[in-house]
Amino acid sequence: MTFCLSLFLVQQTCFGQAEDTKEAEQIKSDKFFTGGNFGLQFGSLTLINLSPLLGYNVSEKFKAGVGGTYIYLNDNSNLGGYTANTYGGRVFVRYQFIESLFGHAEYEVLNGNWFIGEPRRNVTSIFIGGGFAQPLGKKGTINILLLYNINDGIFSPYSSNPIFRVGYNLNIF
Repeated sequence: MTFCLSLFLVQQTCFGQAEDTKEAEQIKSDKFFTGGNFGLQFGSLTLINLSPLLGYNVSEKFKAGVGGTYIYLNDNSNLGGYTANTYGGRVFVRYQFIESLFGHAEYEVLNGNWFIGEPRRNVTSIFIGGGFAQPLGKKGTINILLLYNINDGIFSPYSSNPIFRVGYNLNIF
């Protein structure tokens, strides 16, 4: 009887360790996430914005990452029309204050033609703000951000402050 009871207790301990190992692997496997923003506008002004990102969960509350941006603009409202291709990259950090609210800081450099006839140039933007993360499934979130470009200038590709973004993140591995 004592032997059977001991066997049962040993068996329970083994299952407990297996569950802990699975939880540890799940936490470890959710270190990286991907996502980004996507925008479309068609008509006399056509705009396509692709902004993917890759992030790393440094801790449960702190995230950091990098992203790229490509913007295609075709404006047929002017005489002769205007087409521009803008591209660049960004680095960002996020800190989750409470379950769904986070702070966000970002440094972005875009290269483009900001005025007709002007040469291409790099434009730097520094964004500070925050956002709301709504879980979507077990590994994804929809993020709504409200950001201020504190480095706003004449060549800024953003028409005004604040900048409103909606994006999606997915934990991948």
